[in-house]
Amino acid sequence: MKTIKYSTFLLTVLIAVSSLFTACKKDDNVLSKATFLPDVQIVGDAITVILKDSAYTEKGAVATENNAPIEYTISGSVDNTTPGIYILNYLGINADGFSASDSRTVIVLPEAFIPGSADISGNYKLAANSRPSTVTKVVDGVYTMSDGWGTATSGGNPSPIFCYLFCTDGENIIMPNYPTVFGGMEGTGTYDGTKMVITTTLVDQGPLTRVRTWNKQ
Repeated sequence: MKTIKYSTFLLTVLIAVSSLFTACKKDDNVLSKATFLPDVQIVGDAITVILKDSAYTEKGAVATENNAPIEYTISGSVDNTTPGIYILNYLGINADGFSASDSRTVIVLPEAFIPGSADISGNYKLAANSRPSTVTKVVDGVYTMSDGWGTATSGGNPSPIFCYLFCTDGENIIMPNYPTVFGGMEGTGTYDGTKMVITTTLVDQGPLTRVRTWNKQ
């Protein structure tokens, strides 16, 4: 009887160990399932500039998963009849639900740049509080500005508000509506070689309008 009990116990242990290894193998199979992350790359330039009423040609993107093409969607649109900044987003999702994206900025200029016009790029300080801002040329007539408002703060620290500027004649400035953390920001102004005076509006804050003088350094 002792021999029979011992054999039964040993058999039980072997079954339990076998089940453990079988379970591990199943888990390993689940964990080792490969997924290939998608990749999305736009075709053409990340920033495209066209003139008002000129045709915009969409060049699309290349979306792949493990070097195989997958479908992608485009969100956003371009109104070539209205000067402004238009952002297009390209999104691809693989079979396991992982996503990747890329974007393109399309700039619609109101008119062509006048050759020989002044370049407004440079370092500026806001007259009211000496807050710095840098204007950088993108292409002729199109600039970015590192801080277009000049007084926004977050947690007591300066919070720059990025924007675009159009200046095709070296004198008159357009700040096209551009999304910020405070909503859309837009404005108009002038440049005289030493300073920019811009009337800037946060359109979703009342609206809230301020006249800013930026002295060139």
